[in-house]
Amino acid sequence: MRSILMALLLAAILAASALAGAATPATPAMPFKSGTVWTYRVLKTESAGGRIVETRTITYKGMATYRGQSYHVFETRDSLGKGLERDMVTWTGTMFRQAATVVMEGKNTTETVFDKPYATTGASEALSGRTDVYQNGELTGRGGWSNVVSRGKTQKVTVPAGTFTATRWEGALVRGNLKQVYTMYAVGPVEVRTDMEVFDKGVRQASIVIELTKGPVGK
Repeated sequence: MRSILMALLLAAILAASALAGAATPATPAMPFKSGTVWTYRVLKTESAGGRIVETRTITYKGMATYRGQSYHVFETRDSLGKGLERDMVTWTGTMFRQAATVVMEGKNTTETVFDKPYATTGASEALSGRTDVYQNGELTGRGGWSNVVSRGKTQKVTVPAGTFTATRWEGALVRGNLKQVYTMYAVGPVEVRTDMEVFDKGVRQASIVIELTKGPVGK
């Protein structure tokens, strides 16, 4: 009798475990492997008339734990810059959402942590919230942010990497006194071209054009 009861109990446990597993949503598969690299040509025209051309390299570094949470990590380097930017993002299965930005330059590390992750493409939405800013690990300030994105038409876009059928996204990202107004063309989650205007306290600082020169795109 005991063996029959134990067998029934074990079967019940296994059935409950199977149901629990079925109810738990699977983590969306990431479309890129760790080590994937994208390169972009960046043309910056300052309001005073100066022009700068540089190469931007973005590398997907895989998963990492940041402030107790697991994120996908992208590292960005600019050919004329001295620092390294690490972006902590979530992946929904269709889009990336920015959760935090870490900028390292020399001995200084600046972290900007958003109270909710936002997307620059992939969804028409309006979000706002608060940022926590850390300098070398210490909380030094808090600020507001907002992000408004709307989806436009699908169209052909030609960049150095080729001609793509891309979705147009119009957006405005505000972080404190800084505002970025952009038109971004994306194939799946990958930016192939962005036209951006940068403002500080309402005063235009620069126009920036970012174009993909090499790297995989989505579907």
